Amino acid sequence: MPGGTGPSAHLGMHALRAQSNSWNRHSCSIPAYGGTGAAPDLYPGFRGSCVCHETSTRHNRKTPVKPGAKPVVKQFKATLEHGHSNLNWVIVRIPFDVHKIWGTRGQLKVKGDINGFSFRTSLFPTGGTHVLLVNKRMQAGAKAGVGTIARFRLEHDTEKRVVTVPAELERALSEDRALRRWFDALNHSTRNDISNWITDVKSAEARARRADQIAERLLSTMEAERELPPILRVAFARDPLAYQGWKLMSPSHRRMHLFGIFYYRNPAARARRVAKTLQDARTRAEKKAKKAEDES
Repeated sequence: MPGGTGPSAHLGMHALRAQSNSWNRHSCSIPAYGGTGAAPDLYPGFRGSCVCHETSTRHNRKTPVKPGAKPVVKQFKATLEHGHSNLNWVIVRIPFDVHKIWGTRGQLKVKGDINGFSFRTSLFPTGGTHVLLVNKRMQAGAKAGVGTIARFRLEHDTEKRVVTVPAELERALSEDRALRRWFDALNHSTRNDISNWITDVKSAEARARRADQIAERLLSTMEAERELPPILRVAFARDPLAYQGWKLMSPSHRRMHLFGIFYYRNPAARARRVAKTLQDARTRAEKKAKKAEDES
């Protein structure tokens, strides 16, 4: 029977590691979705963004910016499209060489706007180029969707990103020190989106309810990284190939799937999300097997 994901899935793991030329294998594991990233299925309106922990990687070494240098601002038009993933992410492909402009081939924090709607997010590497993930809030603010050509303005974001955690979430997290440390290690975009989702409602009762819901999902994800929940243990026991693929995923990619699974409380909906996880895992295992066969 498959066990937990092991110590390597704990804090300090950087999401979206550059693993192939597939756009959704970032150098971060799984990214901020546009201006305000968020875990896929973590809460309504934010489907598919980074749930990684923030650490540096050797892929993110940047060319030093000269003091006093004028920020480089890039403006362009691009079409919103579905990424090559079964998670329904919406992306735009960056039409210029990010390395030449800002000196990095890895993940890059940026700020800017889409059709005048401001955001702060990150660009993610994919086979020598970069993509920008466009979340639901960005799409709504820009009045743009898949197939729409939107206007973008981007610049490197060098400002320190600070998240103001709402009091309701502070109280919920204070009940478990390990959970609080785990939450604090999540990337800025994820923490920011969680906080915004809670403060988006005016009622104190609604904010407290949302804070409790998020804390429960975060706790479930944290515990599932230590030991797989029964629903996944059973699923992997029935599908050994999917379990092989699960073990091939980066810890952060697994975390993204766990966030997605615990978003759903209805058993049928959660089962469908598990099936999506298994599909992604099988695809990963099949690709590795094919590669090994081609090289033999």
